[in-house]
Amino acid sequence: MKRHFLFAAAACCASVASVADVDAQPGVADRRAAEAAIMKADRDFNRAMADRDLNRFLSFVAEDALFDASRGREAVGKVWAAFFVAGGPTISWTPTKAEALVAADVGYSSWQAAFDTGSTAP
Repeated sequence: MKRHFLFAAAACCASVASVADVDAQPGVADRRAAEAAIMKADRDFNRAMADRDLNRFLSFVAEDALFDASRGREAVGKVWAAFFVAGGPTISWTPTKAEALVAADVGYSSWQAAFDTGSTAP
């Protein structure tokens, strides 16, 4: 079963973490750099999912993350493990927009995503 939907996520996942890499006085150039970093993080995170690379996926998850009702990187890995086996469910997304707040230290992205339950789903 394949479903398509649109996500808009504020201040979550790896996208926001990458904004911290932009270290300068706030301004338009800083915001644009932060937004580019968010888009890159989203693309890289999606690539880890597409490659079914659990370790790379988890590199985008904070050690103390709360993600899909799981707390901590290890717990997230256990809950999401099915996405990393052949025939398991898949989720993919294409970031469509990123915005950083004025100080360029917090941002969000929106994307279009597709989900497939996979051939091993009950």
